Amino acid sequence: MSADKPLAHPREKRLTILGFLSAIAIAIAPPLFCAPVADDAETVPDSSYSGQWQFLGAPYVTGDSDFGLIFGVATGVAKPPNLALIINGSVALKGLAGATVFGEAGSDKVKYSGRISLWRFPTKLYHEMGAPPNWYASAMLERGEFQVAALRRLGPRLEAGPETWNEFARGTVVEDPDNRPLDVNDLPRYRFGMLNMLGVRVRYRTTSAVRPLDGIILDAAIRGGRTDGDQYTHPRATLAADIRAAIARPVLPRTRVYLRGWGRFQSEAATSIRNPIGGIYTLRGQPYGRDYGRRMLAGRFQVHWTAVPGIRWIGRTVNSLLPFIPAWPLDLEAAPFADIGAVADPDYGGWRRTRQGYGLSLRLVLPPELVFFFDVAITPGGNPMFYFGGGESL
Repeated sequence: MSADKPLAHPREKRLTILGFLSAIAIAIAPPLFCAPVADDAETVPDSSYSGQWQFLGAPYVTGDSDFGLIFGVATGVAKPPNLALIINGSVALKGLAGATVFGEAGSDKVKYSGRISLWRFPTKLYHEMGAPPNWYASAMLERGEFQVAALRRLGPRLEAGPETWNEFARGTVVEDPDNRPLDVNDLPRYRFGMLNMLGVRVRYRTTSAVRPLDGIILDAAIRGGRTDGDQYTHPRATLAADIRAAIARPVLPRTRVYLRGWGRFQSEAATSIRNPIGGIYTLRGQPYGRDYGRRMLAGRFQVHWTAVPGIRWIGRTVNSLLPFIPAWPLDLEAAPFADIGAVADPDYGGWRRTRQGYGLSLRLVLPPELVFFFDVAITPGGNPMFYFGGGESL
């Protein structure tokens, strides 16, 4: 679901049909304002189109229980295999607004990538107990990130290199459930905080990270730097580690299993930029930011079953209305899933309660990698939550 999805089948200086669909796939991935995630999508396009310019653009609509309907536009330009620029901006009915700019340039041996994102979106603070959780404060969280990496290809599947990580966050319009203003100084989660780090990232993949079918993905980074904010008298030194591992394996001709583990560990961090858990990236069925802390562990298990391969009536219907779009066959997948995770922080005595979410995802797939999903998830004792958009959401 990253912004560096491969750009497929261009014609020089024209927006082609499959290019248009690729732009939609790029765009409808949920915005990247959530817990910072690595840009881990496959970036090697079809070599037969190398050297040709691609110009892409598409409006899109996604949605989830946290932010409601999200309307956006994505546009970009690329010259495979070594130049790409994607701009994604969106707004939502519940107050979300912002944009992300992703760029990548380099050679077959070294690739330089950068991402700038600025988002403003509603968040809530929840009591430790309760399903569904009761909240006691809300705010509009303003969040910005700036990342740059230079990854050298050390082999056909291995990349490594230096990476910077910079972010800031603060809350505005802080209120209680009765819409009465609250003092931001009483809620460290909404006080200004920032983080500046430099480190090394290593990435190993034997399958596509856009839609893993058979193989493993390992992505790890170690960073050091400083954190500062309104809660500190002086900036503090910090060390951080980010580790993600995933495996996808076919178990039957039309069934595959996916398993992912993700850990984020930080010695110091201003409260406003600590790792949240909940939402589509970490734990479906729990609201975004259900818990937060300096340490985070999250796991995901999914079984993908191709229930109906080669559906043609959808493509034929679209083609009858829009003749310039080919009548491509689609696959219908059903994917039951289970998410689990927890956060910890010395400020509140260690690990908080483990959270779970279970559900079912329905996916329309245009092979090999264009996926549209609709997920419904529930946590024990809670209310159903939904998520729809594009990409594997893994």
